[in-house]
Amino acid sequence: MAAILGAVSVLGVGFTRVCLGVHWLSDVVGGWLIGAALVAVSAAAYGKWGANRPQPADGA
Repeated sequence: MAAILGAVSVLGVGFTRVCLGVHWLSDVVGGWLIGAALVAVSAAAYGKWGANRPQPADGA
């Protein structure tokens, strides 16, 4: 549910920026692509390094 709300919010803000004339469509699409690339790189880095970290002991 959170992912759906986040996606609707991102799309809504992008389209309102274009409709209000604040940004060009290419600016908005470029921002979406940069954001998606950042998420992909972060997820890949977490999968490679973050998920393999040893977990602390119960008492620590």
